[in-house]
Amino acid sequence: MVLLLSLSNVMADQAAYITLEQSKEAVQLLEGTQQVRFFCAPCGETKSELVEVFSIENVNTGYENYWEVQVNNKGIDLAYTYYHVDGKWRNIAISLNIDVHGVPDYIR
Repeated sequence: MVLLLSLSNVMADQAAYITLEQSKEAVQLLEGTQQVRFFCAPCGETKSELVEVFSIENVNTGYENYWEVQVNNKGIDLAYTYYHVDGKWRNIAISLNIDVHGVPDYIR
């Protein structure tokens, strides 16, 4: 049972702490974005959450040499964040070729 809980925790943070380059690419990708959607398929969520974007930046986490992307001054996990492109909501991590598991490329 402890192993299952540990696996869930690993799945919950797939692309939250990333490299500086990845965080810069994500911020550039999201530049001008007015909304993002959060959706965690591995967590069992059935609906996405739409969030208005007021600010996007990359921030050093203070842990080793990891960075994170912050939307509205809150760190996000790119594996569970989607941006609107070509009439669809696309996963940011997949779009940036960051290795993630159990998340759809697109959501509705």
